[in-house]
Amino acid sequence: MHARCLAAVFALILFGARAASSQLAGDAHVLAVIHRNLADPNVVTYNGPVVFVGDITRFGPIFQGVCKEAVNEDVDYEVWQWIYGGGQRTKILASYINCTHQQLPAPPFTPGANLIVYCERPHGTFECLNPIPASDANLQKVQQWTVNIHPMPRR
Repeated sequence: MHARCLAAVFALILFGARAASSQLAGDAHVLAVIHRNLADPNVVTYNGPVVFVGDITRFGPIFQGVCKEAVNEDVDYEVWQWIYGGGQRTKILASYINCTHQQLPAPPFTPGANLIVYCERPHGTFECLNPIPASDANLQKVQQWTVNIHPMPRR
């Protein structure tokens, strides 16, 4: 019995480490995409990016039918701080493709956590990347990237 408990604890530690490692890799990827997009004058000019710190206040209903095409799950964000763009808006409704019949995974979709969210609105609706934790290091990086943003002149 003792060996089974030890094996279960080891599996939990290993799985937790893999999940944490996977999350860190996902966060690094999202940061890289944010950096690339904010450095691209075409994206800044034509896609209307916004970056904010906020938290998830509500998830929309989860689609329970047969997914024959991508279906979205809505996520409501409460905006606490604008890093780039945005203005006076205090709530953002974003949609994420979710055909799992389960709520979007936490992390990164952790209700109540301070999150950095990057969105674009090329067609008037917000299309957002997965949120990342609003750690001091992540905030500092993203804020630095917004200092020298230069949109393309419109013709």
